[in-house]
Amino acid sequence: MDAARDLLPRSKQLNPILEQEDDTETICRKIFASEINVLNRTLAGLETETVDLIVDKINKARRVAIFGTGGSYIVAADAQHKFLKIGVETVCHVDADMQQMTAALLTKDDVALCISFSGNNYHVIDCMRSAKNSGAFCVGIISQGKSQLAKIVDAILYASYDETLFQSESVSTRIAQLAIIDVLVSKLAIENYDRSYNAIHLTREATLENKI
Repeated sequence: MDAARDLLPRSKQLNPILEQEDDTETICRKIFASEINVLNRTLAGLETETVDLIVDKINKARRVAIFGTGGSYIVAADAQHKFLKIGVETVCHVDADMQQMTAALLTKDDVALCISFSGNNYHVIDCMRSAKNSGAFCVGIISQGKSQLAKIVDAILYASYDETLFQSESVSTRIAQLAIIDVLVSKLAIENYDRSYNAIHLTREATLENKI
């Protein structure tokens, strides 16, 4: 990190594709182009056989437990929302202790899904190890190939990312992770169309009073 900081001028340390003199239109074009590239690279590396395996395991699971911290937790919470909308029993806690407790109570009938940029977050590793020991099928959405989580999980889907000084903070990384979640949710919904349709109807009705 220090070496990269020394090599890059300060004006490019936030994002190398941007210049301090860039106007709003230029920033918009550069950011959108960068994120489209990340999505395309993620798509190119996506293994459909792995997607099918994960969807099959979720289809047969009693419930799905989702783990992540920091920015990855935001993606995890979004995943929980989308899975619930189509009727998949899902649990996702923001509290670290609650995540650990959830992992410990999983069984062979459950799926543990973790989201991590580095794949080396100590807390997420501990949760996934616990889930693995409990017999759960473990899935990782990870950006870094060589990681501790990659050695633990049963199936991995890789999210691409931009080469920036603060890679794990890249918005494009989150977008790639969210796109992978959308793929899983969409595949599940199509394979269980009637259940998903009814669940979306029921969850929409349940929250209707909160809308103007």
